[in-house]
Amino acid sequence: MVGIVLVSHSAAIAEGAKELSLQMAQGDVRVATAGGIDDPDNPIGTDPTKVMAAIKAVDQGDGVLVLMDLGSALLSAEVALDMLPEEETARVRLCSAPIIEGAVAAVLQASLGVSLEVVAAEALTAFETKKFQLADSPFSIGEQVQEQISEPIDEALSKEFVLQNPLGIHARPAAKIVQLAASADADVWLEKEGQRVRADSINQVAMLSARYGDTVTLHAKGSGAALALKEFQALYDDNFGDSLAEVNGEKLQEITSNSEGGIAASHGMAVAPALWFESAFTEPVHQPIDDPHVELARLKDALNTSKDELNTLQKEASKALSAEQADIFTAHSLILEDPELLDQVEAHIRSDNTYAERAWYKAVTGFAERYRQLDDPYMQARANDVVDVGKRVMRVLTGEEVVSFNPPDPVILLANDLLPSQTASLPKDKVLGIITEQGGATSHAAIIARSLGIPAVVGAQSAVRHIENGDLVALDGASGRVWHNPSDEEVSKLKELSLKEEQKKIEAIQSAQAPAVTADGITLSIKANIASPADAHQALENGADGVGLFRTEFLFFDREEAPTEEEQVTLYTDAAKALKGSVLTVRTLDVGGDKPLPYLQAMEEDNPFLGVRGVRLSLMHADVFRVQIKALLRVSDEYPIAIMFPMVSHTGQLDEIYAVVEEAKQELRDEGKAFDEHPKLGIMVEVPAAVALADSLAQRVQFFSLGTNDLAQYVMAADRGNRYVSDLSDALQPAVLKMIKDTVTAGNAAGIPVSICGELGGNVNALPVLLGLGLTELSMSAPLIPIVKKRIRELRVDECRRIAEEALGLADAKRVAAFLE
Repeated sequence: MVGIVLVSHSAAIAEGAKELSLQMAQGDVRVATAGGIDDPDNPIGTDPTKVMAAIKAVDQGDGVLVLMDLGSALLSAEVALDMLPEEETARVRLCSAPIIEGAVAAVLQASLGVSLEVVAAEALTAFETKKFQLADSPFSIGEQVQEQISEPIDEALSKEFVLQNPLGIHARPAAKIVQLAASADADVWLEKEGQRVRADSINQVAMLSARYGDTVTLHAKGSGAALALKEFQALYDDNFGDSLAEVNGEKLQEITSNSEGGIAASHGMAVAPALWFESAFTEPVHQPIDDPHVELARLKDALNTSKDELNTLQKEASKALSAEQADIFTAHSLILEDPELLDQVEAHIRSDNTYAERAWYKAVTGFAERYRQLDDPYMQARANDVVDVGKRVMRVLTGEEVVSFNPPDPVILLANDLLPSQTASLPKDKVLGIITEQGGATSHAAIIARSLGIPAVVGAQSAVRHIENGDLVALDGASGRVWHNPSDEEVSKLKELSLKEEQKKIEAIQSAQAPAVTADGITLSIKANIASPADAHQALENGADGVGLFRTEFLFFDREEAPTEEEQVTLYTDAAKALKGSVLTVRTLDVGGDKPLPYLQAMEEDNPFLGVRGVRLSLMHADVFRVQIKALLRVSDEYPIAIMFPMVSHTGQLDEIYAVVEEAKQELRDEGKAFDEHPKLGIMVEVPAAVALADSLAQRVQFFSLGTNDLAQYVMAADRGNRYVSDLSDALQPAVLKMIKDTVTAGNAAGIPVSICGELGGNVNALPVLLGLGLTELSMSAPLIPIVKKRIRELRVDECRRIAEEALGLADAKRVAAFLE
């Protein structure tokens, strides 16, 4: 599979492009970033050595495509190629495609298993797509595509579809359509208003600009044409994954007399009086200055004060939001440090001979406008973040009071747009809903509204233009509908639906907190998989009985040296404390050649999935391993901690692991630090060798945890990221189920618990098989816990055993899945 490298002057931009592109592709495409330089005071730039390392990390022999942002990024990429051996350089292509759109197109194509040349061509087309969407051109791309495939399609099957999902065919639906078309045994086209495009090209699909209410026609020709239409129908029926807000089977489209639409941003319904929130960012009048140095000093002070405020806000937000959402304000701090922005402010102060406020306003609005001119909605939404930072600094410069929003009675807040910091500070008991004229579903304000549970509709300018303070307003944040002065009948209906939805939430939460007990009285332990201390809070809210997998990799990534013992103690303690006495099962560092760390030298491997991964790498770097063990042991003195080692293959490895554990204990004794002398130690069962030796391993550990994602690919000898064999790498394969059964049998014989922390554990359809195989402990993503617990209460273990035996006798995973459905 082709690998992708993203080179940017900003590490944040590179990582953002990577995150966005990987969300579009279902395949496990290798994407590496080379962003910024290792200079804390001036991190903007590019480093050839980072580019070279990134190329090596993704090179699997099928080629590497490198996308870059600004001028010197190309120079760094070229220097990196000069540093590589000639045989590796021959597999690398530098691409002039725009980094964001190019990355999305390239990763999606790479996931389809096509050649480097095809991936590069698709990435380059992204540039032409943007030109087509932005403006007319003498060589209109739309006309070229139309001319190229405008001939009648003989013997093709065709069907029309009226788009009902609020955002139309945006990026994610487009990616699903491309994956469908690429896997079909047919030629597939999509057509709108006479313009027909290939459905296996995300850039051509984007050219259609198919929106809500548009009619599109799918054409398919070939032996698989009927199946392609059937699969597209299924995508359409699922609204391409978008919500149409159907509550208790009653569609809100029935209530339409006074409603208009916006963009669904945060689920939920609300009815209340409207109240406009004004927060202007206006241009100060010009005033000449005597000394530019005085203004620059004032600006520096304002920037420092603003950064202190953002640091405080980030810490406060992390208590109520997830770590990722709270990090929005960390990103705002980085905007304050942007050298180009600061250079422009200084230039305005000096060239215009004007004071700091006006210079700051001109620079900020210019930056924000550049974001608004971008074609990608996600990047357009970043303009709000720039303006948010701009308002904060302006307030400090002018000495204005902080504007807060705290109405005396519950309202629906209306605004032209809301900034992230304003949204985060809204009183949830007074703000029942949010409607904005501008913004998108990917804006940070929308993200925060979702995390706070406040219903929101954004981009609803036409719906709110006639609404005045005090007018009755209703909204549905799942469909994007807004009602101005709804009738008594509509209010009654909306409130009824809202009450039902709220009751469902309450019942789900209440039910989730109750134990998971089968209909015949067997109690299961349902735990959560988490990746940060903030996730532990969500786990408890969803009814988790503890944490069955705490992935510690986030501590080790995106840094130049391993985390210290004290850093780790703090983070593990935060997670353990949040669980209020429930067990925190921590997996030690699980990385390798497929996801290398810069400070742990990784050898070049032909197949890193069969190489130095998990505990194998930890044992090669015993100093780093020992620090992590010491930190976990220290936390175990006050909190229930279980330590889990990944990728264990034989008992000899346990000897080496336990030797490191004893060294860690002795160091703590010498340092006079308290710890639990007998912590629970267990292993991940994720390689066939561990299953074969499960009887022996069970005598040496206190618990097993089945990592079914890796176990499936190793049992079936099928890379789970390879679309050609992905059907083999399925945990429902009877061979994998047999491995699970054998592991449970060995665990039961030794008297140790066996759990599942892989994806299969959260598969509701698979629950009868898992219970039938003897599992009594499952760990999964926290939001899945309520529905899993509900399903368990409906099952009987004796019936599950019969189902499991029948599943073991089926031919393959597809037949098992069909049987379970």
